[in-house]
Amino acid sequence: MDEDNDDTLLEPDVYSLCMQCGELALDKPTCGHEIVLRVIKEPSPKSDERADQLSRCGACGYTAAGRDPVREIIYGADGPQAVIATTLHQLLPEDRKKVLAFADGRQDAAYFAWYLDDSYKDVLSRNLIFETAKSLIEHAPDGLSIGEIAHELHQSYKERGVYPESLGDIELRREAWKMIYSEFLTEESRISIEGVGLTKWGLKWPTTVKAPQMFMRPPWSLNEEDARGLAFILIDTMRADGAVEIRTKPGISLNWSDLGLRKVQTQIKIDDAGSGAIRSWDTPRGKRATYLAKILMKKGCIEEEAINAAKQALRSIWDYIRESDAQAANTDGRLLIATVQANRMNPDWYRLKPIMPEENIYICGTCKRI
Repeated sequence: MDEDNDDTLLEPDVYSLCMQCGELALDKPTCGHEIVLRVIKEPSPKSDERADQLSRCGACGYTAAGRDPVREIIYGADGPQAVIATTLHQLLPEDRKKVLAFADGRQDAAYFAWYLDDSYKDVLSRNLIFETAKSLIEHAPDGLSIGEIAHELHQSYKERGVYPESLGDIELRREAWKMIYSEFLTEESRISIEGVGLTKWGLKWPTTVKAPQMFMRPPWSLNEEDARGLAFILIDTMRADGAVEIRTKPGISLNWSDLGLRKVQTQIKIDDAGSGAIRSWDTPRGKRATYLAKILMKKGCIEEEAINAAKQALRSIWDYIRESDAQAANTDGRLLIATVQANRMNPDWYRLKPIMPEENIYICGTCKRI
């Protein structure tokens, strides 16, 4: 949802806990002991069904889109065991590379074997994508397209025997396309190769799309480079929303459902959102408008003026891109692809580049995201 959740606006309760006798008080404990720990009780959602959850993370404000933002520590989950098993396997001598794992039941044992194999293939594929980006960047200074990465990933799969030899070449190509789209649209943003600071996605702008002039005029007053960078940040939110068309080479059949993502494929339109998976580009309280409003408020604008200016800027850039797309010779040359009811992003314009050692990496001081 684009609208703010009222639950996230509640303030936490702050208590003082005596570490000697255990007395808990909103103010200073009356026991007189000196060792006191500050305890914060985060608010819970209003729904009775979620009374045992948090509304938001107290450190970074993350709300998990209505789910519990704090993952419970459950002994026996497959993730930690898969990491341990993989690490042990790598450390074993070549002639003794066997791992024996125990589980409470046959179902758990069968699932762990599948999970270990699947997660290892994901990590290996990410490594191959990164190695491909590093090795070819001198030949593609603007970065590699999704199609170029899929082609190289297919070759790496063949050379390294990642999949069984019995797999047909078309099936192997499909797996390569599936992996790069899964990485491009990943919901695991923190552990993706972009999320850990190894690569970055950018746009190769169509020649018909220049730097947005609205960001170079007051109240924004940005230079051309920053104006184009801000435009990319806004357009890239469509990737996070899942408003991306799945496009492959001829002979490769791939649908959104094949990617195994929890989020649904969406569409973006101007004004109010429609029914189903249709999102609004310029809703006043959405993440795009909120982001722009924060920029203006740091420049001294009051909140109401900033939100109005943000909404106007979003409308302007949307109209500008649509007008620029109208000059393209065909659909392949457009940044936005029209659907029956709205629009999706054309992924052909995205480029992946490795982050070079001399480049600066910025980390959020609150949530630690890169």
